[in-house]
Amino acid sequence: FKEKCELEQLEQQMPLLEAEKAQLEALLSGGATNPDEIAKASARYHEVQEQLDEAEMRWLELSEIE
Repeated sequence: FKEKCELEQLEQQMPLLEAEKAQLEALLSGGATNPDEIAKASARYHEVQEQLDEAEMRWLELSEIE
């Protein structure tokens, strides 16, 4: 039961992370001119990418159990 709840949470979380990643990519690819803003966006992008990678790996693990 616990794994099923975690799987459902991951399925909700992953699209949100994907959306944030896309926003950050758009910002970094030409929307930002302030160096501080670029640095913050870049750092957040790496955080989001790591969270997304972890969520995807865990999702794969849990989906194999069911």
